[in-house]
Amino acid sequence: MESQHRNTSELLQEETCQKLSLWRKLKQMENEKNIFQEQLEEEEESKRSLEQQISTLHQQVADMKRVSGGSQGEAADGLGEPQSSSSREEHPCVRAGVEVDKKEIKASL
Repeated sequence: MESQHRNTSELLQEETCQKLSLWRKLKQMENEKNIFQEQLEEEEESKRSLEQQISTLHQQVADMKRVSGGSQGEAADGLGEPQSSSSREEHPCVRAGVEVDKKEIKASL
């Protein structure tokens, strides 16, 4: 009887150790999952931000093309020297707060 009790006790102790080990592994995996979830959320936010910037840049390019479509010569590209400071403020790059050299814009078109 004593031997049976000892065997049962050893089996219970072994089972308890296995359960504790599995519980620790589960907690570790849950922590890793939470870390990955946070990283995913940060990357999704960055993606949304970059998509918004791309959209804004596409709109600026469209505005620049529209502005440059109705003129002749160098002024036709929308990059001629402005006649006044108010006309310079109307340029899409200036409205967006972007300082760009005329030659850089011409090369990109």
